[in-house]
Amino acid sequence: MNPIDHVLTGAARRLFFTRWLSRFVLLLTAAIAGATLYLLVARLGLAPLPTLNLWGKIAGVAGGAVLLASLLWAILTAPKRDAVARQLDEAAGLKEALSTALHVRAARDNTTPAQGWSVNILESATRSARGVRLSAALPVRAPDRWYAPGVAALVMLIAWVAMPKMDLLGKESQAQAQEQKKEEVAAVAHEAKEATKKAESKLEEAMKKLGENTADLGDKKEDLPKPTTPEEIRRAAMKQLGTMQQKIEQMKLGQRIQTASAMADKMKQIRATPGPLEEFGKQLAQGNLAAAQAALENMSKQMAAGKMDDKAMQQAQKQLENMAKQLSQIAQDKKKLEDQLAKNGLDPKLASSPEALKKAMEQKAGLTQEQKQEMQNAAQAQENASQTMQAMAQACQNMASAMDGQKPGQSKDGQSAQQQAQAMQEMANAMSQMEMAQADMQALEAAMSESQSQMKQMSEGMGQCNNPGMGDGNSPGDGNSGQFGQGGNNSPNGVRTGAAIAGNGSGVGEAEDVERWEKRKSRSPLGQGPMIGTMLVQGEQVKGESRAQMIEMTEAAAQQATEALEANQVPRELQDPIKRYFGRLAAKVKGEEKPADPAPAKPAQKPEGKPAEKK
Repeated sequence: MNPIDHVLTGAARRLFFTRWLSRFVLLLTAAIAGATLYLLVARLGLAPLPTLNLWGKIAGVAGGAVLLASLLWAILTAPKRDAVARQLDEAAGLKEALSTALHVRAARDNTTPAQGWSVNILESATRSARGVRLSAALPVRAPDRWYAPGVAALVMLIAWVAMPKMDLLGKESQAQAQEQKKEEVAAVAHEAKEATKKAESKLEEAMKKLGENTADLGDKKEDLPKPTTPEEIRRAAMKQLGTMQQKIEQMKLGQRIQTASAMADKMKQIRATPGPLEEFGKQLAQGNLAAAQAALENMSKQMAAGKMDDKAMQQAQKQLENMAKQLSQIAQDKKKLEDQLAKNGLDPKLASSPEALKKAMEQKAGLTQEQKQEMQNAAQAQENASQTMQAMAQACQNMASAMDGQKPGQSKDGQSAQQQAQAMQEMANAMSQMEMAQADMQALEAAMSESQSQMKQMSEGMGQCNNPGMGDGNSPGDGNSGQFGQGGNNSPNGVRTGAAIAGNGSGVGEAEDVERWEKRKSRSPLGQGPMIGTMLVQGEQVKGESRAQMIEMTEAAAQQATEALEANQVPRELQDPIKRYFGRLAAKVKGEEKPADPAPAKPAQKPEGKPAEKK
């Protein structure tokens, strides 16, 4: 390569690098300015704001794009060789020697003979090319505004730190609400699934104990809908729980559960008497069969060990006889079945004859098949409970007979020992049957309690009011609760349905509601009020006259009279007699008899006799 081409190639490289550097600075400044503008738009809420990690990826991609774009721009705008020669002539002060030499060489190549003047021009340009220093003639300088990318980056940093995050169009809040809704739907769907799973597990356990087919449970179960709204998922879960409760109510109408319920009701009528078997009677009345059986076995062991004196054994014998008498009387009590028959229009006397009752139900018009089956199960349950109570009564009587004539510590003869052992076994068998029936009933109650608990949790998220179908009760001019929904509570499982109309508060609107009531004892102070129930307790009988109802009626009448007097609805001449009447009546019903009004004082009379003589 001759000196002219060598120096021109070096000059072209220097000019390309300088041009690329200026293009790179320009594009980098534009990229940073664009990122700053997008940051401002995003902080105003007009565009999504990238995360810090995403900003890093964007910076890497943008830097590579700027580098490639600047290189491509520099290549496409690179000057031709004669332009490089002119720039070098101008920069090195060669007075167009190199550019003229290029034209002369090109002209000479196109002609056959060589001219002398052209040879001189080329030799002169060659000498000039050897003397050119490219670093001095075309130095690599920084662009004019090399600081522009730094200034743009500083502006972006200030905007990043100082610009607050705003939401002018509300898009971010909408996006957050949608994301929160998705999370809530997923959480409610999981909660509903767990609630139905727990309730179904309890119901399946109860069905297995009762020998029911658990395959029917899966057939009647409805799948939860696809997650749309939390309210729809909760309603679907509550519908499943309501179906399970209906299944439990149907199972409660079965013969085994009604038998257990009848035996529990009958055992509540047992009254324990003081003595060695007092604990046995109390536990039996409370339904604690295991504790009752343990108390009976404990007494038997004390008798066998000779730890009971003659008086205690006689008292225990009398207690067993009394218990046998009570159980026999309770076994014959069929008042509950008689009331049920009378309620359905049948003769209460049919409770003593199952066969006659069955025929009467078949001939009775107006009864559905379910009602007939329910009454038949109730009759059979009462019969089974009566038989169990009669068996326990006979066992108590046999144990009392085995103790007749036995002395403390005295060994029993073979017949007495066999009779007492057989009586104990009969009592144990009867109590074992009752305990199994009680376990079945407790399993159903546990399933119902679990279902109601899960339904209560589901209903807590459906609206802001405390009870579905009820408003917050903030209607103007009225301090009471809002309007209730037009629904009923006549279904057997306690489900209330109806169109609920909210009050002026934030309750739910018109919708089909399912309401569950939870049994809870309210801790309220005791005071005077109407009688809501009676029960028998252990202790001395309190004798006296009940005045509560009379006092309540008297106070109500006195209040009405007072209001009439204050409103001037009573003539003035009758106001004082009315006040005295109600005053004496209140004192009388409270046991504080008011003394009668004192008679008016008579005027003083002069003593009879002769008038005193005036002296």
